[in-house]
Amino acid sequence: MANNTNPWPERVYVSDIEVENLEEYRIGGYHPTVIGDTFHEGRYEVVHKLGFGGYSTIWLARDRHLQRYVSLKIMIARYSSESNEAKILRLLAHGSSESTHPGQRFIPRLLDDFTVDGPNGRHLCLVQEFAACSITAAKEWSSNNMFPVETARSIAAQLILGLAYLHSRGVCHGGESEIHRSFSPS
Repeated sequence: MANNTNPWPERVYVSDIEVENLEEYRIGGYHPTVIGDTFHEGRYEVVHKLGFGGYSTIWLARDRHLQRYVSLKIMIARYSSESNEAKILRLLAHGSSESTHPGQRFIPRLLDDFTVDGPNGRHLCLVQEFAACSITAAKEWSSNNMFPVETARSIAAQLILGLAYLHSRGVCHGGESEIHRSFSPS
């Protein structure tokens, strides 16, 4: 009688750092990307991973044409075809024809968008201005995990102005990559 039990214990890899679900690197999921990869006919070179979400990975890239750093958001394939994010970001970049809203300057501008075909499908890529760090990271780097009162007030005011600008353009944000427009783009 044959013994079908495995004498070796099952080993499971658990990362020490937070990473996206590696099982999502499949058809319809994330685009495999590594440092040094280039996109859009070599214009954008990936230099560092900034983060990830359920719908994308985000990379620091060097724009070889303009010689500056940008963020490169690579959407998962199954979400890319239905995403309105690029259209809405273009709308927000142009502002309204009547006036300039003070909150517009707090919305990162869309610099470029394109698609890339990979082993997991076609992925929408959004290029935006690079922001230095997140509010969470800045707070964690402070001595007591808190901002000074004036800094906290300034951050809150900027967030409120940015949100007011979104609302003035008929846009609301409903969670990670769930940006909606209450009326059709013109």
